[in-house]
Amino acid sequence: MFAKFTHDVRRDPTAVFSMMTNLGPADQEILGREDFRRAFAANVAEAFRQGSPGPAHDYTLEARPWGVPLNQIRVLIEIWHGEDDRLVSPQASRILAAALLGATTHFVAGEGHLLLAGHHAKAALQSALRG
Repeated sequence: MFAKFTHDVRRDPTAVFSMMTNLGPADQEILGREDFRRAFAANVAEAFRQGSPGPAHDYTLEARPWGVPLNQIRVLIEIWHGEDDRLVSPQASRILAAALLGATTHFVAGEGHLLLAGHHAKAALQSALRG
């Protein structure tokens, strides 16, 4: 799968958008913005510029146990997640927040996976700066 995806996005970085048809209304609105599409396509092109091993390795690391004692982290943590995220379940952030002492969560109704590229970007960045 990564080999085909790599081939497609190295030829045309905007090919990534054909894979994003199942996103919710808030994410579709963000995907409709030309500035976002340009920036996102540039990021995808850079991520796969040297092929698929790097991104594939990232997914492998994310999927296995991290070996980090989450309950020993003592810094303030802000977790933002759209309730209509159709790529990563909000439940994943709830589980992570439960493992982190003192995490502050922001579950935003009607928002999706691209929450931080939309209307809540400023609030999320400001909350991170307060921490």
